[in-house]
Amino acid sequence: MEKNEKKKMDYRQIFIILAVALAFYIVFDLSGRISAAHQMDAEKDLMGTRVAGLQQTEIYLQTQIAYATQSAFIEDYIRPEGKLIQPGDIPIIPIPGDEIQPTQSATLPTPKPTYANWEIWWALFFGD
Repeated sequence: MEKNEKKKMDYRQIFIILAVALAFYIVFDLSGRISAAHQMDAEKDLMGTRVAGLQQTEIYLQTQIAYATQSAFIEDYIRPEGKLIQPGDIPIIPIPGDEIQPTQSATLPTPKPTYANWEIWWALFFGD
């Protein structure tokens, strides 16, 4: 009988060891899942902030588009900055006071012939 009791004890010990190992696995897996959930919540908050910023940018750009398609934009931009006139306006065209002289291009000096010393003295004494 003692053999049967030892076998029963062995099965019980193995079962308890397996149950404890399974409990550790479940606890560590649950801890990892909780950590991943916290990280995903932080990323969700970050994405929410980025989406809100992009929505504000979209609203700003839609406002710019709406303004650019109105005639008020044409009056505010085209006339002062584009220098365009409407019928009935008197354009002022500045005229330069003096006639504009074109600048001369630089000309290279023609090389002068070189003379030997005796030729220079000969020209001084005898002319030519």
